[in-house]
Amino acid sequence: FLPLMTRARKVGICFPFQFLPHIPTEPTDMPMDEVIH
Repeated sequence: FLPLMTRARKVGICFPFQFLPHIPTEPTDMPMDEVIH
């Protein structure tokens, strides 16, 4: 669904303790445009 929404803004939500400056990624991961914590 999301790959079809080329203009959609992707926003992730997490608790502050979950936010890390860098985490390992997988080929199926989708980068977020913004993160709210």
